[in-house]
Amino acid sequence: MLNKIEYQTSFTVGLDRCAITGVEPADSRLGASTVVTVRGRFLADAVDVTFPEDRVSTAVLDAAEDWIRVRLNISPDSMTGPHHFHVLTLRGVIESADFGVCFQVRPLEEGRAPGKREAGGGLDYGGMETGIGGDLL
Repeated sequence: MLNKIEYQTSFTVGLDRCAITGVEPADSRLGASTVVTVRGRFLADAVDVTFPEDRVSTAVLDAAEDWIRVRLNISPDSMTGPHHFHVLTLRGVIESADFGVCFQVRPLEEGRAPGKREAGGGLDYGGMETGIGGDLL
């Protein structure tokens, strides 16, 4: 009987757990501004996404139960390589590192000016400068 209760409890807790399963597109370049979709579970109440040790500012544009859309502004002096991030929801903070998910920042291409938008960089939100989480930095 105890095993049955433990199984049911762990199953229920597992269903209620927020998760991050991926990010699309998974990379961008230094100095770029792009819109990405973070995929996962129980994300509808997401209010902010942060890159705690990196020079990447964010704004949550919209959210649903299994995804959130985020505008990223990557500073030209940010570190290149993989960047883990945190998603702040009303249920708590979800760390992408816990799920093996990261966003890759690539070096700037030769001859390309920082801040120039990448072709096909996601959906165009018409210059929207604020999101669910507040002002875009």
